Amino acid sequence: MDVNSREAGVWTINSISSGLPTGANLIGNVDISVWPGLATGANLIGNVDISVWPGLATGANTIGALGVGSANIGYVGYFDTSNNVVPTVNTSAYAVAQTIGGSMAFNVFRNTTQPGGQLNQISVSSKSGQTQVMTVFIFNRPLTASTNTDHVAFALGNNDLGSLVTAPFNLTPALSATGIGITQTFASKQFTIPLSVKSFESPANTYLYVVAVAQTAVTFPTTSDLTWTLSVSQD
Repeated sequence: MDVNSREAGVWTINSISSGLPTGANLIGNVDISVWPGLATGANLIGNVDISVWPGLATGANTIGALGVGSANIGYVGYFDTSNNVVPTVNTSAYAVAQTIGGSMAFNVFRNTTQPGGQLNQISVSSKSGQTQVMTVFIFNRPLTASTNTDHVAFALGNNDLGSLVTAPFNLTPALSATGIGITQTFASKQFTIPLSVKSFESPANTYLYVVAVAQTAVTFPTTSDLTWTLSVSQD
């Protein structure tokens, strides 16, 4: 082994012969051309034993969660996703304060070991062009102390207050594409400062839950009139 002393501030760096083959040898401004490869059969990089790391399967391109025997390393954060729910609504008139479609479950989180993210937007559309106001509640686990049955007056129990991810808000579907024959109505709320959200179910799950309550009387002509969409950036 040839040792050549080089000073870097107060540190001494030693170069070792039998460097890497000629080619690209720079990482940042560090010249690795003087670094030898691992010896045959060697499995340690520093104190990390790489002998237990399997290679990616042929054609595999995923780098995700790291687990025992896994070829995945880490998570790719802030992956944008959305989930649509078409609740079954009643075709009889809804009175003020009645729940529309019951509790809606949105599958938006990556998995049960990483059930969190940033809530970006919620939207609703009406196929028949309804324009009545709805109050929206978003929860991080299923309701246990509230009445949220479809076509029944909504009652928010005190024990469910801590499950709200934000204060309730109103959405009013309206025509947004006039003049081109579009008769469906739309409404959305964008969280300009995204809300940090996480499943608080036990055991953990991948869902957020939404309840919509009629602020004015409304009648839907079909049971699938409404489509709800929740958009999340996953952790």
